[in-house]
Amino acid sequence: MNGRDTVKVNKSKLDVIFVLTLFMLFAASLLTVTVACAHIYRDSGERISERFDSSTAITMVVQKIRAYDHAGGIELIETDSGNALRLNEEIDGTAYSTYIYYRAGGIYELFNAADTEFVPENGILVIEADAFKIEQDDNGAYIISVTVNNSAVSRHVNVRTGGAEQ
Repeated sequence: MNGRDTVKVNKSKLDVIFVLTLFMLFAASLLTVTVACAHIYRDSGERISERFDSSTAITMVVQKIRAYDHAGGIELIETDSGNALRLNEEIDGTAYSTYIYYRAGGIYELFNAADTEFVPENGILVIEADAFKIEQDDNGAYIISVTVNNSAVSRHVNVRTGGAEQ
């Protein structure tokens, strides 16, 4: 073997080592980017889910308020765990009330005859929540705040009746 052949063999080995090193760097970079994107995707999914839960809860309350926006249809009442929304209606000559309120880690709904005593324990859990607050401002608009999984959402809802009997 002469000197030229030795140089070719060494150069060939260096080329193979260079290509393998370059491939390993590419593979490591690809793995790093894939792992980083997976973390971003998971975190984004969790945030979207949290916002969806709180938005769903507040949308339910807003739609209830809009559905009962008639004279005497909407009232705020005091309960042991804060304000509750009392929605009044008449069906076939009988008065009924639907209560939406916060209790024991969730937003509850209770539908019963208007002359029946409000018993929070009888309600049905609508959605689990960290907090739920509803109040009325000076203009008659309702301010609703819901927190689900540390994601808080608030809305102002204007009503035609101002919530009072006309």
